[in-house]
Amino acid sequence: MAVFTLDATDRAALFNSLIGAMSASGMSPVVVYQSDYTLVWSSNRSAKLIRLDLNNDTDRRPTLIYGDSHTGGGSLSNAIIVLAVGWTGWFANWWFVANETSHAIVAKSPSSSHQLSMFFSKTSTTPPVEVIGACGPGTAAVRYVANNAAIYLSGAPYHGSFAIKNATQSYYMACEALGLDSGYGLLFTSLSGLKLLCRDSVYVAGMEVYGNDAVLPGGTVSLPGAYTLPSLYVPNGASWTP
Repeated sequence: MAVFTLDATDRAALFNSLIGAMSASGMSPVVVYQSDYTLVWSSNRSAKLIRLDLNNDTDRRPTLIYGDSHTGGGSLSNAIIVLAVGWTGWFANWWFVANETSHAIVAKSPSSSHQLSMFFSKTSTTPPVEVIGACGPGTAAVRYVANNAAIYLSGAPYHGSFAIKNATQSYYMACEALGLDSGYGLLFTSLSGLKLLCRDSVYVAGMEVYGNDAVLPGGTVSLPGAYTLPSLYVPNGASWTP
């Protein structure tokens, strides 16, 4: 089982359960630094060190950063801020989900529309390039780690395939995630282990599992403007084991 409910009693419990979930997913995480509000770790899934900050034990509003090396305390060399949450709100419910090549940290509030997915994947290219991002209603940040550039994810739904049934027993389409640079030039045509689900982001109370697969809260990961804002689809995210 690769969907884990994290213990969000306080920040220490959340950090510890996150490391435990990554360990159970075969990621061999190593805690580089931990304090009341910061967790820095390495794993066999990334060439970078990952830093997660949580503002306090009540709200747990996250900031996500990656960098090249640990320089003391929570500091990283060549640090790139992927996400700095600026809204008010609180994230009481947390999950971790993984398949063979992608993983994500999901946070939601039980009493409002606040929801967020922090995702980690690689391009299906040779050699693969890391992609680290975060998305949710009103929030979008995706980084092409090869050059740290901010990019867009988009897709071509009519070239996708039927994925899951919706409430009316019709099907949502899943399609490959196209990576586009700031000038809308094509960087890559797919991610490994992560797809776009052509369904507007909707708020749900928990982590969504459909058979073997998992659906993450989506939002503004696509091009700006009046486009459908897709959710993220993790094939085998609910059933994969290392």
